[in-house]
Amino acid sequence: MVLVNVQAVTNRGVADLTNGCHALECLCLSQCGNISNRSLRAIGRNCPRLRTLEVAECTHLGDDGFITLSENCHNLTHMDLEECSLITDATLRAFAANCPRLEQLTLSYCHQITNEGIAVFADSSCAAAHVHVLELDNCPHLTDECLDSFADMGSLVRVELYDCHQISQQAVERLQGERRDVVVHIYFPPAVLPETSATGRRRRCRCCRCVIL
Repeated sequence: MVLVNVQAVTNRGVADLTNGCHALECLCLSQCGNISNRSLRAIGRNCPRLRTLEVAECTHLGDDGFITLSENCHNLTHMDLEECSLITDATLRAFAANCPRLEQLTLSYCHQITNEGIAVFADSSCAAAHVHVLELDNCPHLTDECLDSFADMGSLVRVELYDCHQISQQAVERLQGERRDVVVHIYFPPAVLPETSATGRRRRCRCCRCVIL
């Protein structure tokens, strides 16, 4: 069921919807800005068969809601939590413990995620056996240390790290040396060329004798 960017969707509406759809397997509520943890608790209570949940840009969703969801929805395989900026490593610990079938997880712009949360998640059975895509663009607290965790995720094939400015090119190259099967998407700005020394020899145009910089 897809309800993208429907601002009329509320916690009460999600509760009523899921109460009548216990067999629901896919739910997209991205950009529904009026829902909160109450909606996640209703989904967890009513939709045990849920496999895909997309709640990108639902900025009122936090740890309490996702923890309750994970404790009840053990069949989740795909989750998009982009810009759910209230969540912390507690959500990752809950996913590691309760979501054994997770295959793809998007946490881009979740600014409170740290290396510790990634390490706990990467050490879980689902990360080792099933997770093949991890999207972590613009998670500013992630450093080179988190790439060591990725090396142990046996099923990982792609990781997104755009705008994670504390991750170095050397660390990415080290990971790719260890895991040639993993594609890392990240951008490093080109090195700035040094300015020409003012004391260097100047050249002059043969026609007008002006200085060539």
